Amino acid sequence: MPSYLLKDHLAGSRLDLDLMSSVKTAFDTSFMMTMRRVITSDHHMGHFVIYRRDGSRYLFDKNSNLPGCFYPTNTAPDGSKIHDLIFNGVKSSAGEVDGSVWCREGWADDATVYEHAFHYHDDQFVSLVWWEDEEPIWQCISSEEEL
Repeated sequence: MPSYLLKDHLAGSRLDLDLMSSVKTAFDTSFMMTMRRVITSDHHMGHFVIYRRDGSRYLFDKNSNLPGCFYPTNTAPDGSKIHDLIFNGVKSSAGEVDGSVWCREGWADDATVYEHAFHYHDDQFVSLVWWEDEEPIWQCISSEEEL
């Protein structure tokens, strides 16, 4: 999946499963490879994370600019769609969650974060997370650069 072709495909897109599906089809790649490539392209600010059935984090990939306080926690966070999926039996779901769910410091309190959580296979559950407004992330980055 050449970067220059991927960039053309990502232009004007929204980070969601529709994008993943269209990139997967266009490049004839696996779903997991597609998610990794789209996230690490740094075109969209976000991450995906895989949690096990017990709620422990298995792996994640992220935009390279995403500060550490926005990384997914070691266990599926309360208030997240992935937590509801794993622990509360809620079916695959997408929607808004409060920014504080996916930021361990106060940078994203009251910010809108989108999350799509779904059962991937066996004991693995995936959450795709992206920010409606990236301003809290860039404020955090600026603050870290001043130190």
